[in-house]
Amino acid sequence: MEVLVKELSSALFKNFSRKIVIVPSDEVKSIIFSQLAKEKGVAFGAKFYKPSQGAQIILHLSKLHSNFPTPNSLALYLEQELPKIPELEEVLTSPKCIRDFADTICQLFLRYAKVENIQLTGWQKTLYAKVFALWDEPAKFLALATPADIEVHVFGVIPKLYRDFFAKMPRTRFYFLNPTNEFWGDLVSEKSRQRLAKFYEQKGVAKEEIAQFLELTEEHHPLLANFGRLGGELFTDYLDLPYIERFTESQAKNLLHQVQNDLLHMKQSEYIADDSIQLHSACSLSREVEVLKTTILNLLAEDPNLQPADIFVLAPNIVDYESQITRVFGSSDLPIPFEIQDLPFSRRSDPAQALLYLFSLQNCAWEREEILKFFHFSCVKEHLQLSDEELKTIEKWLEAVHLKWGYQEEHSVGTWNEAFRRLLIGLAMEEENEYLAHPIELSEAETLGKFLQAATALHENLRTMEKETHTLPEWASFISQVCERFIGPATFQEELLQICETLPPATYPFASIARAIRRTLTRSGDRVRPQSQNCITFTSLKLGNARPAKVIALLGIEKFPHQETFTSLQQVQDLGPTTCDEDRYLFLELLISAREKLLFFYANICAKDGREQSVSFLVQEFMEYLKLDLHISHPPYPFHPQYLLPNAPIKEFSPLNFAKATRTLPRTPFFQGVETEKSTTITTQQLKKLAKNPLRFYLNETLGIHLPFEYDEEFLLAPWEKNTLKQLHLSGQLEITEHARRGELPSGLFEKVAILRLEKEIEPLPKNFELFSVELKESCEKPYQLSLYKWILPALQIQNVTITGEIENISKEGMVHLAGSKLYELLPIWPLFLVFQKIAPQLDCKADLLLPKEEKRLSLSGDYLESYLEYFEEAKKRPSPFTPRATESLLKGKEPPINTQFVDPHLQWAQVRKIPKNEDWTPFSLFIDKEKLLYSPLI
Repeated sequence: MEVLVKELSSALFKNFSRKIVIVPSDEVKSIIFSQLAKEKGVAFGAKFYKPSQGAQIILHLSKLHSNFPTPNSLALYLEQELPKIPELEEVLTSPKCIRDFADTICQLFLRYAKVENIQLTGWQKTLYAKVFALWDEPAKFLALATPADIEVHVFGVIPKLYRDFFAKMPRTRFYFLNPTNEFWGDLVSEKSRQRLAKFYEQKGVAKEEIAQFLELTEEHHPLLANFGRLGGELFTDYLDLPYIERFTESQAKNLLHQVQNDLLHMKQSEYIADDSIQLHSACSLSREVEVLKTTILNLLAEDPNLQPADIFVLAPNIVDYESQITRVFGSSDLPIPFEIQDLPFSRRSDPAQALLYLFSLQNCAWEREEILKFFHFSCVKEHLQLSDEELKTIEKWLEAVHLKWGYQEEHSVGTWNEAFRRLLIGLAMEEENEYLAHPIELSEAETLGKFLQAATALHENLRTMEKETHTLPEWASFISQVCERFIGPATFQEELLQICETLPPATYPFASIARAIRRTLTRSGDRVRPQSQNCITFTSLKLGNARPAKVIALLGIEKFPHQETFTSLQQVQDLGPTTCDEDRYLFLELLISAREKLLFFYANICAKDGREQSVSFLVQEFMEYLKLDLHISHPPYPFHPQYLLPNAPIKEFSPLNFAKATRTLPRTPFFQGVETEKSTTITTQQLKKLAKNPLRFYLNETLGIHLPFEYDEEFLLAPWEKNTLKQLHLSGQLEITEHARRGELPSGLFEKVAILRLEKEIEPLPKNFELFSVELKESCEKPYQLSLYKWILPALQIQNVTITGEIENISKEGMVHLAGSKLYELLPIWPLFLVFQKIAPQLDCKADLLLPKEEKRLSLSGDYLESYLEYFEEAKKRPSPFTPRATESLLKGKEPPINTQFVDPHLQWAQVRKIPKNEDWTPFSLFIDKEKLLYSPLI
């Protein structure tokens, strides 16, 4: 490519005659501009056009006035003519069916028009003649036209129709990317060889001649034969013209270079795998993009000379990947500058999106959410001068008047008319009333007026779209008025007026006009503004978009080549190269355009049905040619430990993902006699539940049994809520009844329970405590203070055990326990205190247990948490006898009976049902030594 652009550069600056350059895509144009700017310091001397635009310019300079049909004008004309055809009366049963059929015939006729001397039959022949009596047929017109003497430079692969037209000009130069220095115009793939042999056999050709044909075509290069059909035909066409060849051979540093050199000399070697060609699979589209970013970060780290601008990424349809590219590459976690090309205009224009959404409201049910969505477009809010606060107020009003759907008056309840009436009454009345729970202030009257006027105008415009038909100039004026009322000045009325000049006078429903505008607004070619000059380029996989780059990556390769669109209405089979032929040649162009790396990415799980899917058959053919297994399968999330292994094919660079992956690495077990191969997550609520009632813990956690008399204390009042209220009490600002009125306490019976419990806990607290709660979270990386009464800390790691959850009643002096100092009162809080002992240094707190009720302080020397976690694992297997009331007796060597000594509803329920069985209880003799050690500070 660089050599071709250099040749073009020397030709452009040779003289000052008028020149035009024909390019297949904007991507090729930008490549030429960039290289000219680097070599010459300027990028001028010629104008660049796509093939159809260049042909129109040359015809205009030749004073030949062409009148070719556009998709919009032809589709609108066919909508008027198709219902007049008797053969189609039974097919075209509705206006929508007519419009859909017109779109199909429009695309078919535009393809017919590019083939000279087309032969049709039946109603298609009649209609085709009628169409091109109104317009010029491109193939005939360009074949007969005598263009002006202008210097033309044709770059890349363009349709044969325009290729033949430009070839008639005396000063035309073609620039063509040739992958090999050998003649390859007659190469035939293995599949084509067998098909032709069978065809000749059916035609009665002698077997000797068929064998000779197979022998002559046996030697061929698989890649050139399978992927280069389009290029081979193009190469053959250029043989009749004088030509100059420039070939460059790269030093075979890696597998990719060796494949390219073999293409150049049309030979095949034995290949050795390396990372210059990679095939990555992920479970979803989003993971594809994440894996792409991780791979790029690895490449940038390996090669200090590699820059983001040296990386070129393509996808079958870049629109499908736009949101994920923006999310992944634009994130604050190692962002990489990027540019997305080839997007529809409507994707980057808020007014265009708002207008298309307005069109979709035609024949809508006027549901509240779908109408309000229109007013949330930024261009609509700005044009109507509605702020976000005003829209929130409007939403509250509409919810207060119970607006549901429907606009017409016959819908008496929940309609927009009824809502408007109630809102106006709410504005007129100063107090709460049956129409509106909260009256509308007079200061809000302007907001209500703006919204009522806009909604009423919207309804009138939608009725016009639904029921009326007009001529194209009338619809153009109507759309202009709609845009000026809701969105702002529109820029496409001129295109509708241009269509009027080529069509006979007729009236159309708005649905037809909406399709024409939608075609205009969804045309591709727009791009996300580049974040810098040194950025990764993303674009769509289509012929003409190939360009040289150090790294070329292909996303969504399971959807490539693009699906061919076939229709039974097509009467001519040979309408030029198929989509598959174009995609195959594009694959070959990308293969020889990659300078250092060629990467493939695909999703191995189908998003529609969840089934496993394979990579594109083009990639399969390529891998079969290499005879190598280059596949790398990726886990379903980016923080998998696989990325931390020494032999991992790619490394994880994200600090957040690295930290998460580190937590999931396997750890060495530390409890003797307890299986701990797998990592375990334990919550503080589980520890507290075990300490308070081991039988309830066993029933809930092991057997999954939750009894009807159980309740969750946090359901009454969450720890952070209790700490907030306690802190207000300490500062003298707590009014329980006021908080209850504002809904800050549980309702009903739970309100009374919560108030009684809160008063009981507050009573022993002195006035000099500042209490807060702490939450341990796995997603937290470092401690931070969420509010005055709550801290967030990373989850506590004890070997292979992760502890999460909340601990309340924390102060700078230590952890506060509001009960007494007796053993059965301390046991329920004991495991939480052991956890607090571990996290106290992070909070800059004293690691003591405070007993304000008895004015005592308990200081602990030694680490008992690991022993308690061992006890936790044992209690999950079988119920422990160490309830708070029974522990003291057990620690003294007395084994209390489990039937009647301590009244416990869980024990009574379990005894009746004999759950668990007697043999399932943990013999206290097996546990007594551990318990004595565990609770020794309390004895």
